[in-house]
Amino acid sequence: RLLPLSEGVATSTYNALQIKVEKRFSGGLTLLASYAWSKTLTDGGSLSSVFSSEFGANNVWNAKTQKAYGYEDIPNLASIACVYDLPVGRGRRFMNHGGVANQIIGGWKISGIQAYQGGRPQNVEAPITYGNLEGLDGFNTPNLITGVPMASATDRSGHFDPAVDSQFNNAAFAFPCQFCFGTLTPTEGRVRDFPYFDEDFSLIKEWDLPESWKLDFRADFVNAFNRVQFGDNAGAYASEPVFGYPGFGMIGNQENIPRVIQFGLRLKW
Repeated sequence: RLLPLSEGVATSTYNALQIKVEKRFSGGLTLLASYAWSKTLTDGGSLSSVFSSEFGANNVWNAKTQKAYGYEDIPNLASIACVYDLPVGRGRRFMNHGGVANQIIGGWKISGIQAYQGGRPQNVEAPITYGNLEGLDGFNTPNLITGVPMASATDRSGHFDPAVDSQFNNAAFAFPCQFCFGTLTPTEGRVRDFPYFDEDFSLIKEWDLPESWKLDFRADFVNAFNRVQFGDNAGAYASEPVFGYPGFGMIGNQENIPRVIQFGLRLKW
């Protein structure tokens, strides 16, 4: 028999407003933009980290106390993809002729992909105080102190230093009593991971060669503005900050990569 913690008894809801705009302009610009404003709620989560890092529910007998934002909840998500044929060279608005000049400065195009999304909720945990009851998934949550701000004074202040600052205010939490469940829901949306911003661009040109050969050149700029995406909180695990453990609420890593510029040349025949 499957243990209760493995049973599919939880429920989740996802509601969203989704907008997509797609347009091909006469001046050589193709644009695809989308935006989603959404909310994901759940009272369970998934034991598989492929789908979630909530690891089920810590109190399977009272689903109402477990209902909270899902770990996958991203309230705002915007993405833009575009391709622009620069108006220079044969068949275009400026320098509409062939020759050496066209081979050098004509026929270029720029493409870009930009993504902007809000931060995800966090799984705030506490040491287990209820023993080895069947059906529990081996984690607990702290008690929440009413009226005390959960976020630290430096969180979202504009001068957050991941080397020394914590996202959480320790005074907002307390350890549950012996054999008690914490009052905080497994996934907390009031102090979220940092938002994610990314811009990637490419500069592309193709030359037509004799015998139907083609030569492609491209320059790719990944994370073009060299943004730093703070990663998950530290604690006992990489993504589940544990109250009372060293480093509670501290940033554990950088989630994205620094700017990368790469060049490519491809001959097709």
